[in-house]
Amino acid sequence: MNAANAVADGVIVGIWIAIFAAAAAFYALNRGYSRTTRLLLAILALVALLNVVENIYFGCYFGAKVGVLAAAIGDYLGNPSRLIVPKLCNITAGAIVLGLLVLRWRPAVIEERTEAERKTEALRELAAIDHMTGLRNRRDFMAHAEEEWLRRVRYGRDLSLLILDIDSFKSINDRFGHHTGDEVIIGIAKLCVHAKRQADVAGRLGGEEFGILLPETSVGGAALFAERLRLLIAREGPRLPDPARPPTVSIGVSSAERAASLQEFLKQADDALYQAKHAGRNVVRCYA
Repeated sequence: MNAANAVADGVIVGIWIAIFAAAAAFYALNRGYSRTTRLLLAILALVALLNVVENIYFGCYFGAKVGVLAAAIGDYLGNPSRLIVPKLCNITAGAIVLGLLVLRWRPAVIEERTEAERKTEALRELAAIDHMTGLRNRRDFMAHAEEEWLRRVRYGRDLSLLILDIDSFKSINDRFGHHTGDEVIIGIAKLCVHAKRQADVAGRLGGEEFGILLPETSVGGAALFAERLRLLIAREGPRLPDPARPPTVSIGVSSAERAASLQEFLKQADDALYQAKHAGRNVVRCYA
């Protein structure tokens, strides 16, 4: 080994020492990192330390052989029983790294990914919910309507839609205040959830208007459900300070049978609601 090789070996050792120091420092000072990141830092520090030891060992050994260091050092390090030590260290370090990767890092990655997916799903669900009523918001309700429409087109199954609107809601707000109006909206939303089946989708379409998708339901079945819901709201809905005027709803019903597109399906329910309003409110009308 000449002087240039000795310098190069020293540079290599310095680089590995810097890598070890950086990995150890990041591991110790950044406890906010994920478990997987910290495990990888620990593995990197272990590999760097192994390279530091190995390069110093063989650098000293070969340095002694070419006269850069004392010959006694080469004799000591060149003993066959000691030359095998770096190799054993390599094997041990490799086993430790493999064990960390398989037994700690991989399970940690799976756990963190599962947790990330759970949080993502929770955020997605939160973004799909109307914060006041707990029903689906308009955007998510429309997404469900599109899914059910496509399923209906593919398999030819029944699909019906209810759109209901709280009667004279503006006068409720004007007479009793917005807090009472909010309580009416929340109370009616709860009754919609109570009345529907698990497969049905209830949403708040905006203001005092709600929608309920009824998969596998004919227009006749939807009309019966709408009438039961109307009576339920009139009977058990939220009470106003004026008991003589309980809140009521008007309901429009449409069936996918008579619609050529999702937009037409939605419009027919809206038109039926308009007919219910003009029929005196607190009634159910099917699109005709």
